[in-house]
Amino acid sequence: RTVYTPQILALVNGGADAILLETFTSLQHVRTVLEIINQIKCPPPAIVHMSLRKKSNGDWSQDPIQLVNDTAKLGACVVGVNCCSPSEANSFLETTSQIDSVIKNKIHLSVMPNGGDFKRIGHRYLTGVNPEFMGKFARQAVIKGTRLVGGCCDVHPEHIHEMQNYLRANDTSRI
Repeated sequence: RTVYTPQILALVNGGADAILLETFTSLQHVRTVLEIINQIKCPPPAIVHMSLRKKSNGDWSQDPIQLVNDTAKLGACVVGVNCCSPSEANSFLETTSQIDSVIKNKIHLSVMPNGGDFKRIGHRYLTGVNPEFMGKFARQAVIKGTRLVGGCCDVHPEHIHEMQNYLRANDTSRI
């Protein structure tokens, strides 16, 4: 609270239209920040992103369903993942898209993966996350109900441009 309160107050007093909390790894920290935001008169909308990882056994570093349910109860309007691989972002969408508050549009989903899904080929780590891949990813994410799509580490302007092209070309605004 001591660390976050002055930062949030500075953003709100500076006229922030929304507060984006991203790359959190602790759900308790997210809860604390949302509680601080809720103490403000007429707070701006809160967008919450956690960096969730899927372990080799298929379990998550944090439970995505608990993330969505807890943040919805605390007033977040958008919740999602960032700084994770595209495959983890897809798994997040599959896991959370059937939650009641998501279906009823009480909270919206967001994904902003990095250029992950690296594979070792010889002595190098390579990824197939090129601009075209990210364009297709963005389209599929929106078809699955995502309201806010973007990119994190190793997602460059060319990737974002292609994401925009795929979304516009497929007129996903009506999906």
